[in-house]
Amino acid sequence: MASPVCIIVGYGPGVAHGIAQAFAAEGFQLALLSRHPDNHRELLDGLLEQRIQVQAFATDASQPASIQAALALASSTLGEPEVLIYNASTVRPGPLGSVTSGDVLADLEVMVGGALTAANAVIPGMKQRGHGMVMFTGSHWGEVPNPAFAAPSIGKAALHQLARLVALDLKGSGVRSMLLIIKGLVHRQTTENPKRIGEAFLNAYLQPQSPESTEILFETQPEP
Repeated sequence: MASPVCIIVGYGPGVAHGIAQAFAAEGFQLALLSRHPDNHRELLDGLLEQRIQVQAFATDASQPASIQAALALASSTLGEPEVLIYNASTVRPGPLGSVTSGDVLADLEVMVGGALTAANAVIPGMKQRGHGMVMFTGSHWGEVPNPAFAAPSIGKAALHQLARLVALDLKGSGVRSMLLIIKGLVHRQTTENPKRIGEAFLNAYLQPQSPESTEILFETQPEP
């Protein structure tokens, strides 16, 4: 039997790499979607050392057709996903007075439009099979807005509501969902918080007795 497939949309250093490491250690095949996969060649080589199948796919999370094409290619290459993790995001700084409607809409295309497109692409197959899991990387800013990051606060709040709607849609289907709400910043140069976040994603998947939908508040710790 082929190893299960985990698709991560929005792969790169930091959180996404920590998630990839956790699922790789569990024996998952990885389909890693990002705008510029070649920029992550060293990280990808490190994952390949775990002797699992890892494939990188280029996609633009702000473009529905790009996400759909990348997900279709990933599924045809590695197999239908057991887990989809949507991690694509923006961190546009600035208070509300400096943010334009165009800024907000551009961020929503990535954080919410892309997440909806990805979820709609994989959920029908998961429902048909009666198992699988859809996961979202949230932020405490989506619950308590950060005045210095107005646009991302709006985007994450919308993402959280989308994740909750996905959970309602999955009820009774055998497919599970999770929203991990990260409280605190995670710098790309750090390793401990991404590792712990990856473990939190994996542990949520591995809990067979967990409810169909799960929300976890993850508080980052100071890095040495």
